[in-house]
Amino acid sequence: MKFINFFSHIIKSVYKNTSKIQFILILFLLFANLIIGIITFIKVVLPFTYVAI
Repeated sequence: MKFINFFSHIIKSVYKNTSKIQFILILFLLFANLIIGIITFIKVVLPFTYVAI
């Protein structure tokens, strides 16, 4: 829950303190990093589940 609040606080503060183009660029980079992190997590965890079974 704290991570979601932290993430929403970052998005709100970036929206207030930057221009629209910078906000869109920063939002795109955040979501790109989030997608890369999810894909990396799946690629690391999935082989270990096969070994555990």
